[in-house]
Amino acid sequence: MSIVQQEREGHTSIFACAQSGCVECMRRLLKQNELLVYLIVQCQCPGNLDYADLRQEGRIGLWQAILHFQPELGHEFWHYAGTVIRRRIWRAVQQDQEAQGWIEVERDGESLPREIAAWQEEQVRQALLEGIAPNRGIVTSAEF
Repeated sequence: MSIVQQEREGHTSIFACAQSGCVECMRRLLKQNELLVYLIVQCQCPGNLDYADLRQEGRIGLWQAILHFQPELGHEFWHYAGTVIRRRIWRAVQQDQEAQGWIEVERDGESLPREIAAWQEEQVRQALLEGIAPNRGIVTSAEF
């Protein structure tokens, strides 16, 4: 048996052990992959969320990746975990934006943030008022 196969088997067994509830294996995997969380947060660092909050969301993503990783599929863990971590961070940013009023409004099958939708409604309203004004004389927004 080659060294690569031995490493691969050990790699598989530590994930199986962590997924079965072994705290020591879970800690070991979390510690080994903490740099991945750090790098993703450094590269993306989106939104107004605090850096520490983003790192914590990344750690939760890493923990979820460890729990759901299937080494027998032949994928590299760092690639799978990176995807899960990024999704977790972006989900946290989205929730933060929703909490700050950037909730999306559904209009004609298209999602728009609330502020943009309100601005567009006001622009349409003003354009209609301007279009009607020459025909009726002066129209106030109260009449419309």
